[in-house]
Amino acid sequence: MNQGKSSIRIPPSAFYLSLIIYALVGFIIIWLWQGASAGPYLRELLTIRQPTGLWVAVLVAMVGQLYLWATKRRGSLDLPATEGVVQMRNLVRGRSIAHIPALSLASSVCEEILFRAALLGLLASFTGDLAACLIIAALFGLAHVPQYRGSWHAIAYVFIFGWFLNALFIWYGDLWGPIILHFLNNLFNFTWMRLGYIRLREAPGRPGSTATTLTEQEEEEASS
Repeated sequence: MNQGKSSIRIPPSAFYLSLIIYALVGFIIIWLWQGASAGPYLRELLTIRQPTGLWVAVLVAMVGQLYLWATKRRGSLDLPATEGVVQMRNLVRGRSIAHIPALSLASSVCEEILFRAALLGLLASFTGDLAACLIIAALFGLAHVPQYRGSWHAIAYVFIFGWFLNALFIWYGDLWGPIILHFLNNLFNFTWMRLGYIRLREAPGRPGSTATTLTEQEEEEASS
C-alpha cells in the first residue's frame, strides 16, 4: 500500500498560489509584449464583443461532457493515479463541495490569462492565428502529459479542449468565452471526481495505486 501513497499532500493554499503565479507570469508577458498598450489590450479582452461566443462556449462544454459520458459508458474514463491526479482528487474531496466552484473559477481565470491572453496572443502576432492555435493547444496538452500519462483519451481530450479554448479566443476576440468554457469543464469534472464518478486506476510506474488502495489511504490520512 505504501508504494501507492502520495508522498506529499499539497494544501489548497499552495495550489491557489501556483494559479496566482500563472496569472502574474501572464501579466508580465503581456507587459513586455504590449508595453504601454498592455492596459488597453486587457480591457479589450475583458469586453464582450459577441455574446454568441458565450453560448458557443456553453455548447462546447456540454458536448465535452457528452463525450466523457460516452467514455464512461465504455469503461475507459478512469484516470491514472499519478501524483498530479491524486493531489487534485485530494483537493476536491478534502473540503466541502462548495469549494469546487471557487477552485474552478480561479483555475479558469488564471490559466486563461497565461495561455490565451499572453501566450496565444503573443504567438499569433508572429505566426498567424491557425499556427498559434495548434502550437498552444499542443503545449497545453503536453503540460498535462505528466498528470495523465497512461490515459490517451485524457491527453487527447485536453489537446482538443485546448484547441477550442484557442478558437474561441481568436474567433470572438475576448477572454469570456474561454473562461466560461474552462470554468464549466472544471466545474463538472471536479464534481464528478468528488462524487466518485471519475475514479482512479493504477498509473504507469506507480504500482499499487489502484482506486481501492487510494481510498483506503485517504481514510487513513483523514483520521490521522
